[in-house]
Amino acid sequence: MHYNSTDAPNNAPSSSTIASLASTAYGLWADTYSFLTIQNDSPFATEEEGVDDDFSVILWHDPYNTNQLAETHTYPNDLDNSTFYGPNSNQGVDVWFNYNIGTSAWYFNQTPPASRTSSQIDFVEILAHELGHGIGLQHVTNSNSIMYPAYSKGSVPLRNQSDGDLAGRVYQHTVSNLSGTFAHSMVFSANTSSFAISDNLAVPSECTF
Repeated sequence: MHYNSTDAPNNAPSSSTIASLASTAYGLWADTYSFLTIQNDSPFATEEEGVDDDFSVILWHDPYNTNQLAETHTYPNDLDNSTFYGPNSNQGVDVWFNYNIGTSAWYFNQTPPASRTSSQIDFVEILAHELGHGIGLQHVTNSNSIMYPAYSKGSVPLRNQSDGDLAGRVYQHTVSNLSGTFAHSMVFSANTSSFAISDNLAVPSECTF
């Protein structure tokens, strides 16, 4: 990932601090289960803006909607235009943060804010959420999840979760029927009243369920 500080809010820290916070955001994903391999590139600072290419950038812009904290743009997939080349096909992801939500609304710190409100919007948590979209994850209804869409209504600070909890959030999609073969370990988090396994479930010795 790279960082473009153009149009950053007045309280935004230096690029080196943003790099450190970004690394914290990457760490919110449990690597064993999410397969989210993202790291800061060198040089981290860049002047490139939102371009459809494999150059991944964190940047600031005005979406003309103060309720939209950030948005994700992936390459070559473009879900807004129904362009999708299959699982694991994204080569780049740009995360656009909203600079027009208040001078001091964004919270930049290595420790989570005391409360999850519109006046303390955790940069780390929002970046982690948008990167989830970058690997193809959609919103979920569980308020404990990284992919829950309403920041101020979330149940717990995501930075306080254990690796096991984080892993369980990664694959929390709404699916009615799931079948086939998976070549990797998976963790499912589901409502036990509506979750059922039919037919056979085979787990290879090198995988976990």
